[in-house]
Amino acid sequence: MATDPHTLPPRFRCSLRIATLVVCCFNIVAAIYLLQSFIGPLFSSPSSAPFSAGVSVRNTHSSSTAAPYTPEQLDRIKEAISIWRAAEPVDLINRVKEIQEESAGVYGLKETRSEKKPGAMGLVERLKEIRDSKSKTDQEALEEWRRKKLEEAKRRSEAMKAKQDEYLS
Repeated sequence: MATDPHTLPPRFRCSLRIATLVVCCFNIVAAIYLLQSFIGPLFSSPSSAPFSAGVSVRNTHSSSTAAPYTPEQLDRIKEAISIWRAAEPVDLINRVKEIQEESAGVYGLKETRSEKKPGAMGLVERLKEIRDSKSKTDQEALEEWRRKKLEEAKRRSEAMKAKQDEYLS
């Protein structure tokens, strides 16, 4: 036996208006909580913020001028930084930079800001420089490729015209 929602006592009825109000209130509370969690750390004092890396201060000196780290912890931090810097492949990084500079110089791409031309003119000049620097065989191969592509395009257009003529006649 199913119960009709209109026959329930008034205290058990839930209208759309009440349900909407409840959902909106929940959303407002959630938005306020999220804003407080995002903006709260911006306005908190440094003394209330936890220290990074979980390091706590155990200092017997006066609390007004207490350093956040003990001397032993500072020594460990300095040692870790020196190990990290020693592990960097500085020679490899410098060699990669040299190779990049050499390759930019070989292809004539390295220019100063005063030599750069705005927009398309600079690109056209670079293209001409690259064309001049290429060997004859590269230019001949490029011309042959262009000729073949033009011939293919002509053949395709002739074939399309022939099909259209057959269809129309």
